[in-house]
Amino acid sequence: NNSVFAQNNFTLSPWDLGTYYNVTYYENESNISLTKNSSGQYPQLEGMYVSRVMNLSTYTRFLNITWDENIIPSNGNITFDLRSCNDPLCSGEAFTVSCTNSTSCSISSLPKNIYLQYRARFASNSNDYSPYLLTNSITISYESYVGYINLTIIQTDSSDPANAGDLINYIIINYIQAYYQLIIIINIFGFNN
Repeated sequence: NNSVFAQNNFTLSPWDLGTYYNVTYYENESNISLTKNSSGQYPQLEGMYVSRVMNLSTYTRFLNITWDENIIPSNGNITFDLRSCNDPLCSGEAFTVSCTNSTSCSISSLPKNIYLQYRARFASNSNDYSPYLLTNSITISYESYVGYINLTIIQTDSSDPANAGDLINYIIINYIQAYYQLIIIINIFGFNN
């Protein structure tokens, strides 16, 4: 059996479906940051945005995550934590992967699953500063599982002039997972004994 995966990218949005803790989505500034008070300061030095649980509709192998941020490194940071889940509530699964490199962070150690959730943790060293997460900038790369396949190959009689040198088509049969309908024809040019 050969497992079949198709590579995808998923750009995450909308922001109103997540949960905010001491952070705010500033739509006019196109970012999420620690929540400002009326004088423009950030009274809480830590905050978190927790995404909704996302249904990727198929068994998924996770590859990496990237995001755009605006940070002065000595003043704060953003850390992404991720978990993959086998149910839409993510009940029982812990956040097992943490990422601080916004340009590319491997999440391949996440278990293969259908559901995904992330949280972005914001930290600052000053009430005058917040790290900013630019909205619609989070991209998760993954490979979608489309099933297991069994190949059954039957050789035609190449001594028969009617079959010699013909294009032989083989069809992948026994599609086991029902996520996608899959029929692949493999073209193999004549066999020689």
